[in-house]
Amino acid sequence: GHNGKRPQQVRPDSDPHTAGDEPVLIARRTGRPVAVSPNRYLAAMQLLEHTDCNVLLCDDGLQHLSLDRDLEIAVIDGDRRFGNRHCLPAGPLREPISRLSKVDMIVTKEFAGKNEFLMQYVYGDLRSVNDDNISLKIQKLSGKTVHAVCGIANPHRFHSYLKSHNIGIIRHIFPDHHNFIQGDLEFDDDLPVVMTEKDAVKCGRTATDDSWYLPINASFNEVFHHRITKLMRDIFNG
Repeated sequence: GHNGKRPQQVRPDSDPHTAGDEPVLIARRTGRPVAVSPNRYLAAMQLLEHTDCNVLLCDDGLQHLSLDRDLEIAVIDGDRRFGNRHCLPAGPLREPISRLSKVDMIVTKEFAGKNEFLMQYVYGDLRSVNDDNISLKIQKLSGKTVHAVCGIANPHRFHSYLKSHNIGIIRHIFPDHHNFIQGDLEFDDDLPVVMTEKDAVKCGRTATDDSWYLPINASFNEVFHHRITKLMRDIFNG
């Protein structure tokens, strides 16, 4: 998402168009310093220089070999696993499956196999796109029809969740990382609009008052917490 050459600090109110939608979402959710740069090493140095960080978490960083790392965690989609098991462009993988034998932890979404740590998505109450302080129970939309707006790579899980609550959906699928403009979210009726949290970050002032997003949290079990705490302790103790 980030176009410039120099590292850029990302804040909760940064423009997702220049900083990227996911970095802005991470800044909003964590309240911790975030930096983006095509050069991960420079972004890391800037965080160490200008903030009080003593742990740097690099999202999607396994292929950035210029960045030294103490701990590697690979995240796998439990549904799709490794696809056809080929690397890009013939398949979905960025590195061969054998690379997994070198990482410290394998975290798997939804269905974990042997020696893998389970991560589950837990949805929260709907929140107003225009005012984060206003929430709405998903059950309130049961039996109704909504415009389901999605600009993420895999909208299937989002749609399934809405349908599981007996909500009729009119699908509006945009490309991943789509920047919403005035008119994108205006439909000729008074039905509510429901979108993902990542899309809400990019809507700015284009949303109507009856627009809601679905907050999502990653949930881990005790085994995961125990393992990562031990690995971190080993690193800090040298």
